[in-house]
Amino acid sequence: MIHKTGTFIAVLFALTAAMPALAAPNSADACSLLSQGQVSAAVGKQVGAGTWMTPSFKATCNWTATGVIVTLMTEGLDQYQAGKTPISPMMQIVPASGIGDDAYYVVTGTIVVLYTKKGSVAFKTSIYSKLPIDTLKNMESTLASQVASEL
Repeated sequence: MIHKTGTFIAVLFALTAAMPALAAPNSADACSLLSQGQVSAAVGKQVGAGTWMTPSFKATCNWTATGVIVTLMTEGLDQYQAGKTPISPMMQIVPASGIGDDAYYVVTGTIVVLYTKKGSVAFKTSIYSKLPIDTLKNMESTLASQVASEL
């Protein structure tokens, strides 16, 4: 089981490593799209500085505080569009109005992720915490609106 899980993670990482080439050039560094202050204000806690998954993969940025992880990831428009189709009956796709050119939430159990498109740039905003879904949606919406307004 460990070997299969390790193989899955390695394949997933290899696939996501190619994603920056699909994102627009001005969005290649996800940590540059939100400030530590913006993230802290949105989640109501002081978060640490944004950090990349690895120094060579700047399309994903994470900010953390006790009990909360905020992730911003740029992605290609094809991934954005593909995300509108649920891959499991447990997934709910919920339109999100007033954010960027188009946006939707993917809700699976207690996890919600906001996908946003603005022009030729697509990105996803996710907050991992034990907070209620509506609270997470509001926080993600605030952050996504800030990113979209700068694109």
